[in-house]
Amino acid sequence: MSAFQIKLNNEDLGITPLENIFINHYMLQAPGEYVKVYILGLKYAHNPSNSTISDEDIAKALNLNVSEIKKAWDYWEKMGIIKKNNDAIEFYNIKEILLTRDNKTPNNITVLSPKNLQNRAFLSNIERMVGRPLSFTEIQMIIDWMQNYKFTEETVNLLISYCLSKSKNSFKYMEKVALSWYQAGIRTAEDVEEYLKREDEKWDNYRKIMKFLGLKDTELTEPHIEKMDKWFFEWGFDLEVVLEACKTCILKLNKPNFIYIDKILSNWHKEGIKSIEDIHETEKDLPKSSKKSSKTKPKTPFHSSSERTYDMEELERRLLAYSRGELIENE
Repeated sequence: MSAFQIKLNNEDLGITPLENIFINHYMLQAPGEYVKVYILGLKYAHNPSNSTISDEDIAKALNLNVSEIKKAWDYWEKMGIIKKNNDAIEFYNIKEILLTRDNKTPNNITVLSPKNLQNRAFLSNIERMVGRPLSFTEIQMIIDWMQNYKFTEETVNLLISYCLSKSKNSFKYMEKVALSWYQAGIRTAEDVEEYLKREDEKWDNYRKIMKFLGLKDTELTEPHIEKMDKWFFEWGFDLEVVLEACKTCILKLNKPNFIYIDKILSNWHKEGIKSIEDIHETEKDLPKSSKKSSKTKPKTPFHSSSERTYDMEELERRLLAYSRGELIENE
């Protein structure tokens, strides 16, 4: 036995054409009450005999305030699938809006056309990659990447694959990656290949540094990355020089310390040291400096104001004799 009885009338026998595009790309992200307003309005739009229904009628039918109905229409107009004409609501064919340029398309809506999107198969392939239908906002993001960042379809596919390989399926994250790629000068698939090669080398170097310091990859933090970025890309050191600084740190402190390593490299940068050969040349000069400084007589308790010099071995002998009483007897 059914939970409730439905008494059918002629209106119930009609059909309201609700596009799958609406269900897949608009409904899932819209507020539930707004979806009800859209569907009920669409129903009346396709039944001319009831075309005079008002916001008040819809509000009463859905048990909502009229102000909420108006907000719903504003939302759907902003999404570009309806147009408010005074007191009337015009419903667009969403498929035509997305796949062709239509005179009825609002100016603020970006459409998919042969100029910026070759075919629906491109989006279908992305949906297979992410494992779900794309929302309207996500489609807009993809179009923006292609229009504003000049990405090719292949570049977009590589970008999404790259993010998914890092277990990042959020389009907000992908948007950040897209911006970073654009700022790095990436436009084509060849650019992506070269960029990813550089990224692999970069992270391989960072892992080698962590291993050299006896640290795990999981201990790598954002401040560590910022310092290493500076060493390699701002100061231009190669891996061999950075590892030499790490070695110096370990020998001095007996533990890894990124601040100390940074100071070493900062000094080398100021001195113009760029290679391991430069470091070795600097070390060759150190003994000369030490030898030169050794000519200066160190002050001792035996120095007088007249800077007289003494035979240190003779002084030691006399002190030892004095301690045994020999010096007193002889003098």
